[in-house]
Amino acid sequence: MKKFLLAFATLALVATSNALSAQDIETDAAQDDSTAIFESLDANKDASLDKTEAAGDSELTEGFSLIDTDKDDRISSEEYKAHKAQVIKEGQAAS
Repeated sequence: MKKFLLAFATLALVATSNALSAQDIETDAAQDDSTAIFESLDANKDASLDKTEAAGDSELTEGFSLIDTDKDDRISSEEYKAHKAQVIKEGQAAS
């Protein structure tokens, strides 16, 4: 019986580990995509998006004031990454 429980626990651990690894890979890929999107919107290549640059993405336009956490009328690459990470996290929680 102890061997059975040990085998079951090991299988459960492996299954959990594989699921977490798949989520990490998915998250990394989404973050890479986010970086490429940010760079494509950043027309003047100053590592931030003003409202004109953000107009190329309806999600940014609608949520600009929420994403711009330091309220400098620009979305920095860090603010953008934080926003996208939150979107990814919410998407994974809904799955």
